Amino acid sequence: MANLNALATKVFGKTGSIISTTFVIYFIATSVGLLTNIVIARFFGKEMFGVYSYFLSITNLIHIFASFGLANTIAKLTEKQLSRKLLAKILVYVIIASFVFSLVFYQIASYLDLNPALNFFFWLIFGYSLMISVFTILSGAIRRTERYEVSMRFLTFNRVLVFLFILIAILSKNFWLVLLSATVSMLLLVPFKLKLTRLSSQKANFKPLFKKSLPFFLALIGMHSIYYIDRISIKYVLNFSELGYYTGFSNYINILRVSAYVIPFVMITASARKDFNIIGSVKKLISFILPFALAIGLTAPYLVVFLFGSEFAKVDSFLIWSLVISSSLLVIYSLINSIYLGQVQETRRKVVILTFDAILAIVVNLALNIFLISKIGLAGAPIATITVLAIKILLNTYGLKTSIKAVQT
Repeated sequence: MANLNALATKVFGKTGSIISTTFVIYFIATSVGLLTNIVIARFFGKEMFGVYSYFLSITNLIHIFASFGLANTIAKLTEKQLSRKLLAKILVYVIIASFVFSLVFYQIASYLDLNPALNFFFWLIFGYSLMISVFTILSGAIRRTERYEVSMRFLTFNRVLVFLFILIAILSKNFWLVLLSATVSMLLLVPFKLKLTRLSSQKANFKPLFKKSLPFFLALIGMHSIYYIDRISIKYVLNFSELGYYTGFSNYINILRVSAYVIPFVMITASARKDFNIIGSVKKLISFILPFALAIGLTAPYLVVFLFGSEFAKVDSFLIWSLVISSSLLVIYSLINSIYLGQVQETRRKVVILTFDAILAIVVNLALNIFLISKIGLAGAPIATITVLAIKILLNTYGLKTSIKAVQT
């Protein structure tokens, strides 16, 4: 760990040291998550693995709408600004919003014949989307005092608990318990997160948080729609079995995306307090991820089959390298977007750019995914992602540069 921190400090500066430590913890959590996916695919098969992938996609999108970027807003508050009453109001709002958005998403998905035929599927969706919203908001509360490692460790604990619960589901041969596992594990960890959350007794206004959260909400929509819309589109155009196959390869290749999750976790808070050279940061990031991207792309045809089983034996090289490129671009986009979010003050221009960014991620991304998947199959999903990410990178770079020029003048 010490050697990694020294290397990261040399390459990225002091913030790089924080990112590297957080990266290691998140990598462990991701490895446990990958192991969980392997176990599900091997014991329940490719089709049910596709159901699991769809469930995570729809619930995570609901969580983004319900939590409205509040976790990142809380992460920027001082210790005195977050009171017990304010946190209580936020949690009450999240409960109500999670129910409403779960109901809306569930009904739309049912109309489009997307949902699997599982008992109490709506309540599974609501439970998971609620708990992940509460979990991330409490992470933001811990993160605001720059205790990144503490916050990330809870993610690792959660993944380990999920894995243990899924082993129980396998022993009982009950797939329904697989979908319930993450909800139960987060519910068990929430009291411990609350205990570590430093709260003041001062009065605080709830309503201004929404105005401050709007840019974060738009950015999260812009990021998470890229993560999940391809999977929902595959189910819409094809089926759960094809989605399971796609998820197996993307799960392995998306090891590259670990940085895309970690960077906003640290950089939004860090860039609010320090200026970063955007071009220099991107160059350093590319030189850092390029060898990993090549290694993952070359090993994917062999290791995915070895890890996930014979149902994944069909190798599509075009799909694999398209996924590698899309994952690498996502990491670059994550860096630029995080600096833009943290460094640039809330202005009308910023909201407009982030709104366009969100529209690209939802509307354009969805339309491109459906069109390309229907034309060229599974490889259409990462091709759509690459196209959208390239435009989003240009848009965020433009927003960052014009905002810096406006400040200088």
